[in-house]
Amino acid sequence: VVGASSNLRKEQLSQFLVKAGVLEPQRAREVARLAKERNERMDKVVLQARLVEPARLFEVMQQQLRERVLELFTWRTGNYAFYSDEKYSGPPMPMNQDPWELIVEGVRSGYRLSELERLFQPFYSYQLTPRQNQFIAPSKLPLKPLEQRVFRQADSRGDIQSLIYRFGTDDERRRVLLYTIYLGLELELLGIEQPAAEAYSDTEAEKDWEEQLGPSAEEYAAPAGREDHGPIRTEPVVDDAERRLLEELNALKEKDFFQRLGLDRTAGSSEVNKAFLKAARKYHPDNLPADASERVRELSSEIFALLNEAHQKLSNDESRKQYLEALESGLEGDQVDVTNILEAEAQFNRGCNLLNARKYDAALKAFEDAVKLNPEEGEFHIYRGWAMFMSKSNRDSMFTRSCREMILHGLKMRGENVAAGFYFLGMIEKISGDLDKARKLFKKCLSIDRGFIDAQRELRLMEKRQPKKSGFFKLKK
Repeated sequence: VVGASSNLRKEQLSQFLVKAGVLEPQRAREVARLAKERNERMDKVVLQARLVEPARLFEVMQQQLRERVLELFTWRTGNYAFYSDEKYSGPPMPMNQDPWELIVEGVRSGYRLSELERLFQPFYSYQLTPRQNQFIAPSKLPLKPLEQRVFRQADSRGDIQSLIYRFGTDDERRRVLLYTIYLGLELELLGIEQPAAEAYSDTEAEKDWEEQLGPSAEEYAAPAGREDHGPIRTEPVVDDAERRLLEELNALKEKDFFQRLGLDRTAGSSEVNKAFLKAARKYHPDNLPADASERVRELSSEIFALLNEAHQKLSNDESRKQYLEALESGLEGDQVDVTNILEAEAQFNRGCNLLNARKYDAALKAFEDAVKLNPEEGEFHIYRGWAMFMSKSNRDSMFTRSCREMILHGLKMRGENVAAGFYFLGMIEKISGDLDKARKLFKKCLSIDRGFIDAQRELRLMEKRQPKKSGFFKLKK
């Protein structure tokens, strides 16, 4: 998943920052107001104000995106369409989760027993059969034991009703059975067949199942030359007028209020009004041709709303003055490229995963990319130094010193409070043969984080391998 945006208040970043304990409610409201005045995203404002560390903000935004995606599984009605040319204006946000795992979790949490029973009641006499999906197999899904049992029993030629009896009368067990069958049907890992006496074609059975699912969004015809995949909603054709408006809308989203109206920051109320009236004649939905498409009207309305927002703010002398002050304060302070910062966090997370998988060259590349995107984060330098050390087997003293200094540099940037940095230094000393220094560094690591398991394990191994004391002083003890 790349990203998602929402106009619902409960799904705004400010709400998630409060829920995570990062901001107090009053502070969150102040930051949201400031973001609106500056026409900037809230993630940029909180980073610029140093209200949250980038890594913590990254975690909160991942949770925000995750909850939005999982909420999709609770939707039952509505319309949707894909517009591939419309630019997403937020930062990219990797989920760091297998898509199949996300689908399973969404189905697992998104369906109540009552609606599952209503959905399946007409099919209780149908038999479950296993199917093959070239993209995924049940063994590759992150299923719990009870869910695995459903797939194992799918080829027993029993009907759904008999499976319900076998699973027992407990409500939760019955819900697990039914949502797992639903998951299997939707992923085409399971099929349903009527008993032989009442058998009819697969097409008719599939039609009945689709009807039972309820009304769906309007289906667009597949474009000429493209294979029709049935219930998949294909992209609407985007004509030249829509494409041009999409480009203009995306460009406006990146501009401040003055730039939206084509003005410089010295413009007064009179110039603001003239610029707005000129733009309004072009983009107001009432001025569109009668045969303009619905999508053209939607895009024109969005553009007009952005222009109107700029006009409202700049046409009043006092509000224009406040907006200018907000812009100037933002320009005079430290500039924050939130996209780079969050992309750096994404690369760092990717590097950690590769490091755990012992893919040291790829991990090093990810950490180097993270450092390039945000060189001010010391932790990136720490992990880069360790990945560099592990990426080479024939290490000379100069190379080892370079890796060690890189880690020390990162620790200094972070006030020497990153436990992993001292663990990495300890491992370098252990591999280099200086066990006394390694032991001290592992202990330093544990003084920062008592629960650092790898450092605990290294110290235990050192104690086991240490020669046992003997002689008079040993006996005196």
